[in-house]
Amino acid sequence: MPDYTGSFSGSFEGNGSNLTNISYPTLANKPITISTFQGNSILANSAFRDNFASNVKDRLDAESVISSSAQVTITESQISDLTHQTIPNGTISSSKQIQRLGFGGGNIDLVELNTFTGSIQTQVNSITNVTSSYLTAESTSSLLRLNQTSSMSVATASHALYAISASVEINYETSSSYADTALTASYINPTFISASAAASGFGQGGAEIGGIFTQTGSIFATSKNLQVTGSINATNINVGVPTSNDWGTNLNGSYFNNFTKDTDVSEVLRFVAGLLSSSAANPTPNTKTFNSISETKSNTNTGNAPSGYIPNDNNINDLTYLIDNGFASVGGTIFPSKVIYNNTGYRLRYSSVAGGSTSVQSSNDSQLFGLGVLNSGGANTFTIRGSHSFRFNNNNSGNQTEVSSSTLTLTNTSFGTSNGVTVAKINTVNPAVIPAAFQDGKFSNIFSQNIMGWTTEANTSVSASGTYILDTTIGIKTGSQSAFVDKSISETIFWAPVSNIDSNIGTNSLASNGEVVTPLTLTSSSLSGAPYINGGTWKLVATASGVFQPMYSANSSLVNVSIGSVNGYTITNTSGKDTLSTSGGTIQTSGMVTSADGTTARNSGVPHRTDLVLIDATYTISGTGDTITESGFSDTSFTLTTTAKNRAGSQSTLDTKTVPLHTAGTFGQPNGNGSMGYFGGGTASSTLVERFTNETYRRIISTSTALTNAWVSTTALTNGDGKDLQVKPGYLVNHESSNGYWYDTSSYNAGHYKWYMREFDTNATNNKGTLTIDLNPNSSSDLVTFDSTSANKIAVGVIFGSSASTIFDAVKGNQSYGGSLNSQSTGATNPFSDSVDVKGDFSSISNSNGTLTLGLNNAGGQTINGTNDKIWLLIRYKGTPSQTLEQITVSVS
Repeated sequence: MPDYTGSFSGSFEGNGSNLTNISYPTLANKPITISTFQGNSILANSAFRDNFASNVKDRLDAESVISSSAQVTITESQISDLTHQTIPNGTISSSKQIQRLGFGGGNIDLVELNTFTGSIQTQVNSITNVTSSYLTAESTSSLLRLNQTSSMSVATASHALYAISASVEINYETSSSYADTALTASYINPTFISASAAASGFGQGGAEIGGIFTQTGSIFATSKNLQVTGSINATNINVGVPTSNDWGTNLNGSYFNNFTKDTDVSEVLRFVAGLLSSSAANPTPNTKTFNSISETKSNTNTGNAPSGYIPNDNNINDLTYLIDNGFASVGGTIFPSKVIYNNTGYRLRYSSVAGGSTSVQSSNDSQLFGLGVLNSGGANTFTIRGSHSFRFNNNNSGNQTEVSSSTLTLTNTSFGTSNGVTVAKINTVNPAVIPAAFQDGKFSNIFSQNIMGWTTEANTSVSASGTYILDTTIGIKTGSQSAFVDKSISETIFWAPVSNIDSNIGTNSLASNGEVVTPLTLTSSSLSGAPYINGGTWKLVATASGVFQPMYSANSSLVNVSIGSVNGYTITNTSGKDTLSTSGGTIQTSGMVTSADGTTARNSGVPHRTDLVLIDATYTISGTGDTITESGFSDTSFTLTTTAKNRAGSQSTLDTKTVPLHTAGTFGQPNGNGSMGYFGGGTASSTLVERFTNETYRRIISTSTALTNAWVSTTALTNGDGKDLQVKPGYLVNHESSNGYWYDTSSYNAGHYKWYMREFDTNATNNKGTLTIDLNPNSSSDLVTFDSTSANKIAVGVIFGSSASTIFDAVKGNQSYGGSLNSQSTGATNPFSDSVDVKGDFSSISNSNGTLTLGLNNAGGQTINGTNDKIWLLIRYKGTPSQTLEQITVSVS
């Protein structure tokens, strides 16, 4: 049975061009969502059926539905631009007349629907701007497209293109299997009544528009509660009346006091938005960028090239390989000017370096850079691709000999750090209410690569020596980014197994042979009849081998003779050559290098591997010092040490020769006297200072009136009591004691007296009152008077020119012997051959640490003046004093 009568109009989709024989179920791309207005239009038809299903005829009569075309008057101005269509005269009473509208069975001809006017034309245009086709053959039953959001206009009865006069004509399409399922979709609330249906009197009797709404002019109003399940799209809605505090209450002084119940909600919201804008900043990205790559290197140990210079006639395989590959040369070093890495675990790891600046980032890490937007609040995948190209050059000319490459990829799909790849969410300033939108990140110490060890060469072989190059390109991408953003970096090192090469080369076997030292000359001088060396020469001959094999050092003293153990004199090379220089890697000293068979001299250039070094040098002694001590010698020999340096410059001693200054019995000296010491002259004595370095002012002891006879230094001393003391360099000694030099000590007697007389010229021009005698070292404990017989003591007497036959006892001082020692004959108190008087009788005396200051008694014959300006000191030793005299100084005043 037909459910509806009356008229119905709707809107159509598509351009309808040449559409024939179309069946609804076979249409494709039919919309599955509709707008509110479209829903209202369809629901109007639902209300149509609900209101009139029980008593269709009565309801149609009550509503004055047109049932005859005679009742309808339509002018062309009301319906325009309907080309190819005319309204049939009379009443529409058969569904055949409206089959072209799709309300009947069979084929449908929609050609006449291709031209539209008014709002429907605008709607069609807006739809076709989105997609060019809406209806295609498809088995789906949906008629309305998912993205169909335009209005589906419902025409009023007075404008209906066709009138429906029988319920069967409506029921056919609303109840048949062709009815589109979208008409009952959940998107449409069945209580909605479209304006077009309400205007026709459907709903609740037409008293209210759409059921609960009453129209007053352009305003539709209702006093009923309104419940909206979907969304409201309104230009504005009033804020209304609060249930507690009304607008204008307790808001004095506040801008909110300007609002009333009639204020638009949008106005209030805009004001509140302005107040909160500073704490509701939009999410902001990290504006730093992936700028470059940094390297972290490990196991970067370096080593030194094997030491030494390569000689001619090299026979070491490793050296030959290095020469052939340009890493060494004859007369040169290995790997010159290269920084050599020698750890097989040299590795590189890569980290990103951020560039630019930013005002926000996920943390304080300065290397974070922007990685775009989040993926629905989660992390967008961060992908890193590393491409590594390896190259190896086993030569110094840059020729590439081996290559390799690899590519690795790392990804991080979540926040945090995984395998060195970091992705982090950039939270907003108020994350509780403003969600994050951006992420940043970095990578750190990824793609660990060993720069060497990948070649076919064994790491222990010299053939692994060379240049290793690692070119790295690292690209990043995130989210929907299709291409990688690449940055590149390159690392170049020189690597060699230097310890293995050094071991293969080997070390120098240094040696010397034929070392001979020959004394050539010896000169001497004498004191107190004993000879002393004051000059001499010695010759050294030696041969050094192994100096250039397998390599050699460039050194200013590759082979050298050093002089040692010298004390009180100097030994120098005065002729010949004993030092070989190879500075710069070539022979710099001529006359020292020869071929192994001795037939070819190498005076310059690069030496040969088996060459020998010849030493032939003469050494001379010199200096003003001496080797004499109080009781013996400070030195009796020196050393000549032959040294050579290996290829690393480390010195080795090949031979040491100890050279005696003098060997007893040589150079015409009696064997029994022993070896001579060296005396270079020292500091000479003067008229008032006696240093015992010469005997210029020593006088011969004969008679008390013959005081000026000069002592001859070559005069030999005799043994026995009352004899002369010995002057040896720096000392006055008893030559028969253990302090004596050169003389036989077998007849020493501690009870014997020994004498020494020394002249001092005061150069006085007038009478002097004081005489000072300084004895060094301090001999106070050893000083005795002339009448003392104590052993190992010293007595000091003074003879004035005005009374030559009188000895004044300086130690007795101002005391007097009272004539008891007058007319002393030769003996303990008198060294002269004639008699003398021994007196004290100085006017005064003081002894300060061995310095005797004597007041002169002119009346007693103690006169120093322009006529008698000289004095003579007599020194007497009995035995061996504990303080041997080393210097005497005299002064007058």
